[in-house]
Amino acid sequence: MGFRIVGTERYRIMVVDDEEDTRSLLQMTLEPEYEVFSATNGLDAMFKLTRYEPDLAVIDIMMPLMNGLDLAAKIRRTPGYQDLPIVALSALNSKDDMKKGYDAGVDVYLTKPFQPDRAIKNVAFSLQNRAVRPKNLTARQIVEREESLAAKTRRAVERHKVTEAVESASSDAVPKPGIGRAHPVPARREPTPATVADTPEPWGAVEHPRRRKPAEAAAEPRPRIMLVDDDADYLDIQRQVLEERYEVVTAVDGMDALNKIPDVQPDLFVIDGMMPRMSGYQLVDMIRGTMETRGTPIVFASAKGSERDKKMMAGKGVPHYLVKPFEPSEMIRTIEAIVSAPGFEVQKKKQRLEDFLYEEGKRRAEVMSHTDKKKRWETYGALEGFLKQNRGKGAFDRD
Repeated sequence: MGFRIVGTERYRIMVVDDEEDTRSLLQMTLEPEYEVFSATNGLDAMFKLTRYEPDLAVIDIMMPLMNGLDLAAKIRRTPGYQDLPIVALSALNSKDDMKKGYDAGVDVYLTKPFQPDRAIKNVAFSLQNRAVRPKNLTARQIVEREESLAAKTRRAVERHKVTEAVESASSDAVPKPGIGRAHPVPARREPTPATVADTPEPWGAVEHPRRRKPAEAAAEPRPRIMLVDDDADYLDIQRQVLEERYEVVTAVDGMDALNKIPDVQPDLFVIDGMMPRMSGYQLVDMIRGTMETRGTPIVFASAKGSERDKKMMAGKGVPHYLVKPFEPSEMIRTIEAIVSAPGFEVQKKKQRLEDFLYEEGKRRAEVMSHTDKKKRWETYGALEGFLKQNRGKGAFDRD
C-alpha cells in the first residue's frame, strides 16, 4: 500500500492516447514541469484515474472503441473527479465537434497537430489557482508498479502458452462431448499432490485452493464474474445458474462493460461475440490491451464455432470458447476448470458487490425518464390489484 504525500510540489498529468508517438511527444513536452503518466485507452485511463490521482487529464478524442468523449463523461461521473481539468486533443476541428467535447465535460479543446508551446500554456492555465491533489503514490512508486504489472503479464502469458499446449495435447487424446447437447456432467476427480505440483500456473503464482485447509477455503471471497451479452433472457438465465457459487455482474454490451469494469474488478469474463455498439471481439481487444485486465481469464461465447474463429480467439489469449447454444453445465465446467486451476487469484475488491449494485440502481433511477417511471408504477399497481382480487381463492394461499 502506498504512503500518502501531503502537499507534493508538482502537479500530476495523465496523458491518454492510443498512439505511442503522441503519448511520447506529450510526455516529453510536459515532464520538465509536471509529473506525467500515460494510458493507452479509455479503460486503462479509468483504472489509473483513482489509483494515480492526476491533477489534470490530456485526452485524445479519436480513440477506438471508448473514445475521448465517452472517457470525459465517465470521469465527470467519478466521485472526487467531477471537476478534474480535462484538455482534449483532436483532429476534429469543426464547431459541432468542439461543442460535443464541451458538452461531454472537456474544459479546453485543442486541435491536432498540436503545438507544444500552446499545449503547455493551456495546461498551465487550467491548473492556475488549483491546489495540488494529495497523492497516495509517488512518481517512483507508479513507475515501479507499472514495471511490476508488465513483468507479471509477461509471466502470465508464458504460463498460459504452456498450459494451452498441455490442454491441446490432452484434447487430442481424449474426445470431448459435443457442445449444445445434453451430456451428464462427469464426476470431478481430485488430482494427486504430484499432479497439482507439476501443473503449470497460467494466471500467477499463488497457492492452489485444494492445498488449503477446508476452513481457510470457506473463508475465501467468491470469484466475481462479469457476464456480457445483449440478450436479456440469456443474461438472466446464466446469472441464475452462476450466482449460487459466484458473484455475478451483468453488462448489456461492450460499452456497458467498459464503464463497469474498473468499479467491478472482475476475476473472470464471459463475453458474447456479436453485440451492438461494441462487439465481443472488440471488447476482448480492449481488455487484453489494458495492463490491469490483460491476464484476466475470458470465456468467449459465440454462435460462430469454426476452428478459424477458435484459433483467432486463442491468439488473443482466449482459449476457452463456447459455441452457442450450449448447456449450462458446459459453461459451469469451463468456469470451474479456470477458477480451480493453480494460480487463479481472486483479487481484492475496492467495493462490495452489494454496494456496487445499490449505486448502479441509484444511477438508473436518476436517468430514468418520467414515462419509464410512470410505466413501472402502473405495472406495480396492476400487479397489486391482481393479487388483491385473487387472494383467498386458493392459488396464492399458503399454510
